[in-house]
Amino acid sequence: MNKNEILQYLHFGRYKKVIIDRRIIPEYHSHVREVVIVDENIIAIEFNSYGYDEGGLTFYIEFRDIDELIVNMQVYLSCDIDSWENINRTGYYPEPIQDCDVSTTDRLVADFIQDSIELPKNSVGIKIHECYWRNMLENR
Repeated sequence: MNKNEILQYLHFGRYKKVIIDRRIIPEYHSHVREVVIVDENIIAIEFNSYGYDEGGLTFYIEFRDIDELIVNMQVYLSCDIDSWENINRTGYYPEPIQDCDVSTTDRLVADFIQDSIELPKNSVGIKIHECYWRNMLENR
């Protein structure tokens, strides 16, 4: 990918967003983590149960501008922008990890409450829109 392709999808694409990474994180192996550019300066990091497109934990992370977003995503994903996959186009979805403990939902919740989920650094701010997850933080 490149910056121009991202901007084209944000402004003229069908969904006005670009999924740049979709994978299973070993410590949360019953969830799929998606990294989605939703605006020129906002990334969404989503942890959805395997096989579902929504309803999971979503962090909206704001940066000053598209250039800062790209630099920080390159660090977070450990690869340059030219190695990013445009999942809007490819439709890639990871294979499930077999024979794993199903308690990863509990681990995701525990790590969320303890603020130990790895997220991109150097953001302007982080928001969580879902009431379920926000309430969990308020009641800890």
